[in-house]
Amino acid sequence: MRLIRLTTESEECVFENSQFNSDLIIKPYSQIALSSFTTQLDNLNLTIDSQNNEISFTVNGDANFKRLTLPNGVYTSATVNDFWVTTTQLFNKSMLFAQRELNRQWYCGIRGGRAVFEATYGSLVFPKNALIGPLYSSVGLTNTNLVSGAFKRTTVGTGNDSYLYIKSPVNKGSGFLRARLFNDEVAGTASGFILGYSASNPPVSTNPVPFDPTTIIYGVKYTKLGDNYFIIKDGVATDSGINAVVNDTIEIQTVGGVVNFYVYRGSEPFNIEVLGDSTYNHMDDIFPITMFIGSDTQLSNINFTTDPYYDRINYPSGEIEANNPGIIIIAANGYTTNCYLQFDNPDLATLLGFRQSRYPSAGFINTANPMFLANEPFTLRDFSESYIVELLNIKLNSMDSMSGGLRSFLYVIPQLSAIKEHVVYQVPQLIFLDINNTYEINLREVKARVLKDNLSKITCYGLSELVMIIREKGE
Repeated sequence: MRLIRLTTESEECVFENSQFNSDLIIKPYSQIALSSFTTQLDNLNLTIDSQNNEISFTVNGDANFKRLTLPNGVYTSATVNDFWVTTTQLFNKSMLFAQRELNRQWYCGIRGGRAVFEATYGSLVFPKNALIGPLYSSVGLTNTNLVSGAFKRTTVGTGNDSYLYIKSPVNKGSGFLRARLFNDEVAGTASGFILGYSASNPPVSTNPVPFDPTTIIYGVKYTKLGDNYFIIKDGVATDSGINAVVNDTIEIQTVGGVVNFYVYRGSEPFNIEVLGDSTYNHMDDIFPITMFIGSDTQLSNINFTTDPYYDRINYPSGEIEANNPGIIIIAANGYTTNCYLQFDNPDLATLLGFRQSRYPSAGFINTANPMFLANEPFTLRDFSESYIVELLNIKLNSMDSMSGGLRSFLYVIPQLSAIKEHVVYQVPQLIFLDINNTYEINLREVKARVLKDNLSKITCYGLSELVMIIREKGE
């Protein structure tokens, strides 16, 4: 019977390149057992790589199933927020302009100390009058039709001091801003409007401050009937080549990483004109604004999708409706989902504190605002419930269902330490396994490694020690 002690400083707990000074002779039909294992886990980070970076979900049933590749990297306490921000961006960017996905915004991050993935439905707001509302405000505007929410300038003439602006950013998932060209009182007269997004809201003042149109990030500019629309990107207007007609509905969509500029012809509801597009990162706060340049033009049916987290912070449940009967809000519960969330590698679920790889374990969750909250607190630790010792150059008759066949697994070590950074394990009773050799084996080294229970790599530092016992047949 012989004791073999292996040591390594490998960060992945691989024992190799430790040459013995003499041959290790393993007689035919010998047996081997683990005696002890110690290591110090280096887990003050979150490691995302090609082995654990995929997550799948749907809010619209299998028809729109999505698989996302999360950002690879080693995230520390100083950078882990970057992981959550980028993950949230990926989820929001993946949303479609579809019934169950429209106006739904994801938040991926930490809530109450635990990881959470949630898709919250925003409010669909339809301003009905020129009064100041919880989610919008107007400067220098009057109503011409309260039923359709039609607006125009209060004063005759042109300028940049009359506008309707939105206090909430647009929904960062699949969102839109739209308005209908209701009337142009003096046909052929240069008047116009700009419908678009700015990086901030104009100041509220009894003496209106003219709004600088060059601060429009994305927008559509109208001058007069028969003239072409212009699309605006970062304050620069470009001719779209599409002319304006009364009853046009102008829509600006933010979906799939793109801002799309459309016109729906009122007389032909299925006739859609594409004005152009731009890019959007689904991270920046962009605020809807409608500026009435001249007094002839009237817009109606202005509506927009809100950032639900702005609603939640600024207007707790019920306050929006209670504070302003002049605003119509389609309830924020929206359409229910056929939703699930799946961590495509169990290691990722464990890293983030989830006990299952799929929620629900089968089928879908049918709810308006799905939320998937981790079972365990989120920490910058990469632990495993057990660790597997695998021999790399000694063959054992071990079977593994995850691998689907033979693996030279020597022992499964349970995580028993109260301080999980330390794995210090002494086998209570030696369990000998047969070495798969009918002939004598001469070795100058024994190669082994230690894996997590899902067969992914561990990360450790300092000196790791593995002690094994070999006995010959009949000992």
